[in-house]
Amino acid sequence: MRPPPDQIAALSEDVALYLEIQKKYPLAVAALWSPYCHRWDGLGAQSPRAPGCGNPMTHIGPGLYRCDTAGCANEGIPERRTSQREAIQRATAPQTIAYLLGGANRAGKTDAALQLAIATAGGRSQWWAVSWCRRNGLSPEILPENGGTVWISALTYSDALEYHRPTLDKYLPAGCRRRQWESNQQATVFLPGGGQIVSKASALGRKNARRRYQGKPCHLIILDEEHELPIFEECMARTGDFGGRVILSMTPLMGLTWPYEAFLESPSDGYETSTIYGLDNPYVSSVNLRRRFAGLEPSKRDARLYGRWSTAKGRIYPGLQRSTHLIPNRPIPADWIRYRSIDFGSRFACVWGAVDPSYDRLHIYRVLYTEDKTIGENASEIIRRSGTERYRETLGDPADRVGILTLNREHGIPCRPARKGFVEVGISHVSERLQEARTDNQPRIVFHRSALEALKSLERYRRNDDGTIRKEADHLADAVRYLCTYLKISSMEGAT
Repeated sequence: MRPPPDQIAALSEDVALYLEIQKKYPLAVAALWSPYCHRWDGLGAQSPRAPGCGNPMTHIGPGLYRCDTAGCANEGIPERRTSQREAIQRATAPQTIAYLLGGANRAGKTDAALQLAIATAGGRSQWWAVSWCRRNGLSPEILPENGGTVWISALTYSDALEYHRPTLDKYLPAGCRRRQWESNQQATVFLPGGGQIVSKASALGRKNARRRYQGKPCHLIILDEEHELPIFEECMARTGDFGGRVILSMTPLMGLTWPYEAFLESPSDGYETSTIYGLDNPYVSSVNLRRRFAGLEPSKRDARLYGRWSTAKGRIYPGLQRSTHLIPNRPIPADWIRYRSIDFGSRFACVWGAVDPSYDRLHIYRVLYTEDKTIGENASEIIRRSGTERYRETLGDPADRVGILTLNREHGIPCRPARKGFVEVGISHVSERLQEARTDNQPRIVFHRSALEALKSLERYRRNDDGTIRKEADHLADAVRYLCTYLKISSMEGAT
């Protein structure tokens, strides 16, 4: 039925206004997606789910949705589904100070986080930011009153240029002023109302990376994909003044790394998480997405389709299990022989170990792990933590003769070079100790809970696809290896 001409004119004016708003203030009309009623599992005709009506579903509880379309084959059936909208609602809850927005590929987790970033930089004084909140079921109170300061960090500036800045351009309002926006370095966009967004990159693996994240307080920081733990810690400090939050958006491809422990295994108060699926994204073909990853091994496929965590392929110590190798703290008996083992560098590591002579079992009972400290500061801390304990040996990285000499001559720590040898041989010595002893069916190396960081370093120790060892946060693992190699060679030479 054709409406009257006056209604057509009014409708045309409304459409024209909408298109003008969309052009100048695109975030004002941007909608975070929620699931639709369809065969979302990507199995197509093989899916056990009825085809569905294609209409938006009703949110009925955390992670629960229902089709309420009359006559639909799925009407009234609750389903566990995921959504951008619900994820951002949880990320901006009053109690949340750190949020892990986990997700599969093509889930739109980065897109959702960047929409929130622009609204935060705009603040409640900008009508388009308030409009975005209301359109997506969010209270405008989540925004600062005036323009906010936001950091968005990629792993590399190439990623920032290819993904972050074009997505920001898609949603930024008219009247923004950009600085260094096309450059392969840090860039800033200044929004109407005084807010700003800084586009950063961690330069993964570089020394002193956390220094890039020191500076002024922020209302919101988004770390896109897994950054190093010291960077996350620095960002938490930056958001404290404004009562802001840090959002880590990532697909868990690296195994059970620090975000798993921080957000899922033992989260602190205010640490929250959710996962969104690319299969649920109504703008992506679930059938094509499943087909794209069908050839991957199950753990990688589940990570990319569902954002599931799993032990990373390529772990150098696959036999290491917390249920077996992590034990409660206990006193070290006086007759056990104690050792210290040190790996030098801008990231300095020292492990304390003691051998139970009854079973030749090595107990790693204390660790020191610092960044950007002088050797004098680290030496003082070693002395303080060691107290009156006596050690048979203090071993040091044989590649750092200067560090060893400095400990000996200037700080009174009798340090000697660890045994030289191939890294692979040292890895085999650690692996031997991880295995059960025949005497009591218990491993020959255990980690006290006070030395959990050393165990985690071994968990993260893995190989690249070409078989080479990935040199990343491995200092505690190296210190453990030096000690295991020393004990192995000493036993072969008849020493105890």
